[in-house]
Amino acid sequence: MNASQQNGGGKDATQRDALLRAIFENSRDGILLAEVKTMRLSNANPAMCKMLGYAAEDIEHLELSDIHPPEAFESIRKDFERQARGEIEVAHDMPLIRKDGTVFYADINSTPFSLAGVVYMLGLFRDVTEMKEAKALLEAKDALLTDMSRMASIGGWEFDAETLKGTWTEEVAHIGSWHLDVSRDVLTWSDETHRIFGVKPGTSLTYEDFLAAIHPEDRAYVDAKWKAAMEGAPYDIEHRIIVNGEVKWVNERAELELNDKKELIGGIGTVQDITRQREAQETLLHTKQFTEAALDAQMDTFFLFDPATGKALRWNRTFRDVSGYTDAEIDAMPAPDSYYSPEDLERARATIPEILKAGRGTIEMELICKDGRRIPTEYRVSAVNDDHVPHLYRPRRYRSQTNGE
Repeated sequence: MNASQQNGGGKDATQRDALLRAIFENSRDGILLAEVKTMRLSNANPAMCKMLGYAAEDIEHLELSDIHPPEAFESIRKDFERQARGEIEVAHDMPLIRKDGTVFYADINSTPFSLAGVVYMLGLFRDVTEMKEAKALLEAKDALLTDMSRMASIGGWEFDAETLKGTWTEEVAHIGSWHLDVSRDVLTWSDETHRIFGVKPGTSLTYEDFLAAIHPEDRAYVDAKWKAAMEGAPYDIEHRIIVNGEVKWVNERAELELNDKKELIGGIGTVQDITRQREAQETLLHTKQFTEAALDAQMDTFFLFDPATGKALRWNRTFRDVSGYTDAEIDAMPAPDSYYSPEDLERARATIPEILKAGRGTIEMELICKDGRRIPTEYRVSAVNDDHVPHLYRPRRYRSQTNGE
């Protein structure tokens, strides 16, 4: 690889890192990583640190049980495991405990992903404490409003099961809610629901009007779920809607009331705008996939390990091909002892503390391959993520040695 190629690759990596860092640091929602097996926490963004009252470096020493009230942790642990298995995406109204001991509530939308054989959960946290308190006040005034919104951008609606016709009602306390009243033959949406669906307040509607606003690819799914809910099945779904040509994502929840004959007589529900959450998740996923592909396309090797434990965390295809080891072997081998002579290791250990302090540096060592070959290498080393050390290097004289010279 020539100098211009190296510089171009470095520029692309810098741009990728800047994009990912901007998303991470500027998200309004809290973002937090947790290892599924150990439930240890890591990589909290500024919004998450502010929610919990911890510095980022302090969060990396915590476990899942440290940020939830002890009396609620067993239930929270079960939801965490359900999210890790992909059974649910969002855990609603989860209590969290700040560093100062105060409790707040959040909706947690989590996605599992694997890194170097370790499964993590990427959680997006949205504080819903104010919404929860407002819900309690509304429930005290009206027993029908038993399920209120979980986020700021929500709306509510109400409909009649027989005629599927309805009218609008004003939003209650700036929080959307819906109320089904079959006896009144009414479908009521709050003002916030109007805004979400882009419908003018005061417009009468039918169930068909509601379906018409749903993305064509999601319409049959929503209709089937709603009909199942009318038979007593749970109704908690996410789907797309189209508003003035723009695609939005919403979460809808419903609690329907049936009589002894299993006939629908009423119910309530919420509509929650989750477009930003979906966009943030998709951006993070695409960035991760792009970064993984870029690393495997590198002609230079990439190797990331934890100097405290010797655990290999991430390597690219070039490192595997040059070293001659399989992915399974690299994952099981302690680093860096398995790849270098004691003399090289002693010299490197004397240099690495200075590199960790400075953030980057260069080391010359010989990589010992699986077949016994020793390849003189020049390492460009950078410290990232709690002193994990990635090695990017260019083999010196590699061509000569492979030719037997």
